[in-house]
This record gives sequence, C-alpha cells and structure tokens, in this order.
Amino acid sequence: MKIIIIPDSFKGTLSSLEVCKTIEKSLSEHDTVIVPAADGGEGTLEAFAHAKAGMPFSQAQLITVPAKDACSNDIDACYMMAGNVAVIEMAKIAGFTEAAGAEGEPGSLVMNGSTFGVGMLMKDAISRGARKVVVGLGGSCTNDGGCGMAAAMGVKFLDASGRSFIPTGKSLNEITLVDNSAAISLLAADASLFHSKIDIVGMSDVNNPLLGPKGAAHIFAPQKGASPNEVELLERGLENLVSQISDGIVCRTVSGFEAAQNLSGSWAEKLAALPGSGAAGGMGYGIRALLAGRLESGIDMFLNAINFEELLFDADYVITGEGSFDSQSLGGKTVSGICRRAKKADVPVILVAGIAKTDEKDLEKLGIVKCFETGVLDFSQTPEEIKKAAFANLGKAANEIANFIGK
Repeated sequence: MKIIIIPDSFKGTLSSLEVCKTIEKSLSEHDTVIVPAADGGEGTLEAFAHAKAGMPFSQAQLITVPAKDACSNDIDACYMMAGNVAVIEMAKIAGFTEAAGAEGEPGSLVMNGSTFGVGMLMKDAISRGARKVVVGLGGSCTNDGGCGMAAAMGVKFLDASGRSFIPTGKSLNEITLVDNSAAISLLAADASLFHSKIDIVGMSDVNNPLLGPKGAAHIFAPQKGASPNEVELLERGLENLVSQISDGIVCRTVSGFEAAQNLSGSWAEKLAALPGSGAAGGMGYGIRALLAGRLESGIDMFLNAINFEELLFDADYVITGEGSFDSQSLGGKTVSGICRRAKKADVPVILVAGIAKTDEKDLEKLGIVKCFETGVLDFSQTPEEIKKAAFANLGKAANEIANFIGK
C-alpha cells in the first residue's frame, strides 16, 4: 500500500520530521512517502527543505546572514531561496526560542520585542533577486504590528518630536507619522521584469483581525506573557498605528498594480478587520498595510508547493497529526487543510495526536477514519525525559496504526 505520512509538529516535543520517521519505522512493509508539514509556524523551513528533493523546491538553498533577534541581539539567521522565491520562518528569528538574552518579566518580550530581524531577511532576499517573499507567520514572541519588519524594509516611524524610531509593542502609541514610500519603492522591480511588483506574502493559520476582543493583543498577547494592563496598552498602540495610517500614509505602488494614492481612514480600518490581520502580533496587518502585501492560508501554500494532489494519486491512506487536536484544528490549520484535500481525492485519513478533543462527527466531516492518541506528557520532567516519553508514546501509536492498516 502507498501511505503518505504528512503530520505537523507536536509542538514543544517532536518536530514534524521526527514524527514522520517514527511512524515510518512501523510501516516498513508499505510504500511510504514522508512529508513533514507546516503552515507558517515552527518547522516551516524544515518542511520546505525536506520537500525540495524531487519537488518544485529541488533547487532550493538555505542562506545564512547576520540579523537581529527579537531582543536586538546579533545572530546568524537563515532563510530559503528557490529560484526567485524566498521563504522566511518568522519563528526562527522573532520567536521565543531564538530570543536569546530575554530579560525581565514574562511579558517583556511581547512589549519590547521587535520583528526588525524578519525585515532584514526580507530585504536581503530581495537584494539577491527574490521577486516573491513568503513569510511564515507563527510562533512569534512579538506584538509590534509588523513595524519592526517594516522599519528594516525602509518604512519610517516618527514620534511627536519628529524623531525616527523603531516601534515595539510598548511604543506603538508614540507613532505620530508613518512614511512607507521608501519601502514601496524597494518593492518595485526594474524595467527588465516588466515593472512587476515584488510579491510579499504572509503564510497565516489564523483568521483573527488586528483589533478587538478577538484581535492580536487580546487573544495572543496573554499567551506570550502579557498582563491584563499590558494587553490594554498593546491594544491602544495597535489602534494608534491604524489611526496614523488613516491620517494619510502614502502607498506608492508600481504601475500595473495600483496608482499612488492616499489611503482613507475607512480603508485602514477595514484592513485591520480583515481575517489574518492579527496574525503574529499584527504582522499580518503590517504586511498588508505597510508593504502592500497579502496573506494566504499557510497550509494551502505548502500543499500547493509540494503538488499534494499528485502525491495523493493512487495513495491508500494519509496519516497526519499534531500535538493537540481540538476545535481550533478544524478551521485552517495544518490537519484540516490536509484532510480537506485528501477527502476530495477520496483517500482515507488516519489521525495521530497527543490528545484529541473533538467528537466522531468532527472526524467524519474531515474524512478521518481512525484517531490514535499518544497521551498526555508529564511536563514536570526534564526536556530530555519529555522527548524520550514522546518518542516512546508515538512509537506505540505507530504500531497500533500498522495493525489497523494491516498488510
């Protein structure tokens, strides 16, 4: 039998590639295809790097350059180039794990952290000929509305004294003027490329708006350590960012896309309300409003890149999974995106998860014929003990999957 193993990572314990290989060991009698999956969060670069063998990214290479982490420390960061397409994983440069040197209270990073390093990678990719820059929006420790990223791309932010500065979540409320004309000029390709605009795309797995009770500050900032008072400060800062864009930011885009225009207040507010604008601490909004970019479903972008429909041809089963499968998994996340396409191709899906918090009707709607749980881990143990237990539990589940499938 042909079996496609395409899980997301088990967050905090096993990478998607580790999950793939562990399951594959129990299915040695079958024709297996392993595809570590990602939707823009942690593991996105690893997923694209693994997929490059024999796939559209076969000519891809990892590029390492000096950059800044979320704490403004000097680090070496990498991204992927495949032809004129660059793929950047935000979590690798503005995520908690990579924020070396973080100090202070739990919420210090979400208040003071910057996405400037992400913009440095984007600018470097463009200098190397990238005409499409894909940014994975997930696993961030920041809430700066993408202002740090935009500043690295040339956007200027001024305070009341006329001083140029790089806003963080804590200082978003100090913005009194935004000028993105230099960044928009940077994104205009030269005449030899028919004046085509450089495409900036955010890979998103959430539909949250920028503001309000379901926005970046109220939903995601507490998960990053922000206190109730800090959440309100962040919300007011993001509101101020929108208002400054409303007050007359000039979006100079290239011919064939849009004419130069003054963006109205209603336009900026509508942009903030669009699904995904609240992704990654407002990075989705920054990509849209400050760089004239766009957002796409992260898992759909990945599945398109690997020609998933071709892989599904003559497959007998698809095995997918993640650490925790719950109501959030049903709308736009990795597992739901994979299941949707597998069901359309009439290929049954087997789900493996640390814990599954949905009922059989939800599984049936996704085309999942069987669900295997690996069980809850004891997170009071050391990281090494937790990982060892995760491997052991997944190995047992993989054996159960093998018995279910048969020969």
